[in-house]
Amino acid sequence: MSVTSTLDVLQIQALNGGPEFTFTEAISLLVSAVGQDEIDHLWDRLTSSGEPRQCGWLKDKYALSWQIVPPILNERLGDPDADKSSRVLRAMLGMGKIDIAALRAAYDGDEWTRCTVAWWRAWIGARVGPVHHCAAAGGARAAAGRRGAGHQGHHPHPS
Repeated sequence: MSVTSTLDVLQIQALNGGPEFTFTEAISLLVSAVGQDEIDHLWDRLTSSGEPRQCGWLKDKYALSWQIVPPILNERLGDPDADKSSRVLRAMLGMGKIDIAALRAAYDGDEWTRCTVAWWRAWIGARVGPVHHCAAAGGARAAAGRRGAGHQGHHPHPS
């Protein structure tokens, strides 16, 4: 079975090779979502029967991989200031769904905001189940394990 469609002037044909050929992350659809509302909407719709992944990636109900990312992510990752782009990278590695406010805070070097965002993610994750994050950064799970370590006075800690 196959299907053919046209995107602008490009003709695209998809072929179903049978159940022995499954989707992998080698093929993904990238959506450049302009704002947080669009990210939230797409993420919620695609993960409702799918599976959230880390760093803006998810799998839909058909196991097709998607990347839902805002243009600001690539802009900030490509900043010539290595400190700023490194902070943005570390922030992104700790995310499942991309959080534009947290990316901006990381770019600006706003430690209090980054700390608060990590705390809220840990708090929510403790109440609703695991939150998917890149293992390289540890994300909210690492923040939850460090409750109180270097963050006293910034915010209350989850009970």
